[in-house]
Amino acid sequence: MNYFERLAGADYDTCTPLVLLSSCGGGAQAPPSLLAAAVDAVAAALVKWDAVYFVELAMHGYTFEHFHAFFPLLPLATSAVAKALWWLPASCEASRYAIAGIIFTNACFVLSCVVLYRLSQRVLKNQQLVWLATVLYCLTPANIFMSSIYTESPFALLTLTACLLLSNRMYWGATLVFALASCARGNGIVCCAFLLYEAVDTFFPFATLLRPLPAARWSVRDVALHWSLTLLRCCLIFAPYAAIQLYGASVYCSVVHPPDVDMTWCTNLLPNFYGFIQSYYWNQGFLHYYQAKQVPNFVLAAPAVLLSACGVASYLWNYVWQYLIPSKSELATHHTGFYSAEVLPHIVYWAFLVTFGMMFMHVQVITRFVSSLPALYWFAATVVLSEQRQHRWRIKTYLLLVYFVGYTMVGTLLFSNFYPWT
Repeated sequence: MNYFERLAGADYDTCTPLVLLSSCGGGAQAPPSLLAAAVDAVAAALVKWDAVYFVELAMHGYTFEHFHAFFPLLPLATSAVAKALWWLPASCEASRYAIAGIIFTNACFVLSCVVLYRLSQRVLKNQQLVWLATVLYCLTPANIFMSSIYTESPFALLTLTACLLLSNRMYWGATLVFALASCARGNGIVCCAFLLYEAVDTFFPFATLLRPLPAARWSVRDVALHWSLTLLRCCLIFAPYAAIQLYGASVYCSVVHPPDVDMTWCTNLLPNFYGFIQSYYWNQGFLHYYQAKQVPNFVLAAPAVLLSACGVASYLWNYVWQYLIPSKSELATHHTGFYSAEVLPHIVYWAFLVTFGMMFMHVQVITRFVSSLPALYWFAATVVLSEQRQHRWRIKTYLLLVYFVGYTMVGTLLFSNFYPWT
């Protein structure tokens, strides 16, 4: 679909053909075969925006300072798959790498659907919600980024898998997968919150908030050992991020920069190389995006932000605040579905990411920033199922479908022609 929508208009930007042609070499070349031409066409349709960087990284590594804004997991995986596809005909080497990246990210998306289904079964305990949430995930508004060479699909697969392992109390397995997620995206380090939640919930269950605690069943030794292991696991999750910062500082802190460039980050105990790149090259920072010219981008992000705000507020109102009403506190612990106690860490994670995105990031990125969060789809499925059961006029359901399907169609059209999207 992406390829055919690309025929609707010319590319807004022409860096894709430049990247693809740069790997073709000089001199006269024979016309490509029909299959090689098809491979080139598919590559040209999906190598847009950040995908251009990932293809370059997979082929040549970190050759420029600003390339370090992109973490190494996806380029390494793309390079490995490309080498396995040595037999694939393509007129340019970059086309083979692009196809490799597309295969990898789409495989991750399919697998993430399966993992989300399993995780939803474990958490929601409601088969209708499980099925509906999985279907909505397949229709995610960030669909085009799940199919292109972006980190959305790999990151979703890794974080969902880690959460599934964590729900089965496989702490070390979850830690290793979360650490891999930190190799894919910077916000992977926030996943430490899931382990911290588990550590607290083990001794003070959130399902018994504001109730008398039972007699202590844990010794000081048990508590100390449990928290020591939790902090060790958090350090392992943080380690890839720290290694990337230290590597960048070792390479670029000695490089001469223009006088107006603030390089004081180099003197920090842990140099914030990633933060410097995001600020200097992409103008990301606290409220940097709050300008009149960015109003269209705020409008673009509005559905994701509104859906997130409604989901978080609905959970807090229907579950957490019920503990303030003694007559309902008993019922609160027996919730299933979206309002169960098991969903609480996902709600906190969801709220943090959206708030951080609104304050520090390019706001339009929030649409794909939250695309890997299962709570978003659990809430949307709950809204749809609630209207279906109550036989109401399904305006919320229609609005959700317009948002999910509309963003998929419009996003595919704009992205494939190199026009600005989320």
